[in-house]
Amino acid sequence: MADLQLEQRLHNVSRCLEENSLTVSSYVGYVMSSKKLALEKSSLAQQAISICEIFYSYLPSRPSITSWALNIAQDALQQDVSNLAQVQQ
Repeated sequence: MADLQLEQRLHNVSRCLEENSLTVSSYVGYVMSSKKLALEKSSLAQQAISICEIFYSYLPSRPSITSWALNIAQDALQQDVSNLAQVQQ
């Protein structure tokens, strides 16, 4: 019974997004770039790791998540090297 209720609620959310011409990605992007919506932004930020873990555990999206994480790590390391080079000058 609980699974059926959850499925219905998820269907309602999906329908609401569709009726408002939103995707999950566009919703997240809008919330995170908004100067308002602090509560929504905080909620999404707190769930970011969990969301990434869910996508990583879903095998079809694992390569994309792995590639994304490696690119983020590479960018962070490049920025650190750049910052260290500037400090030494």
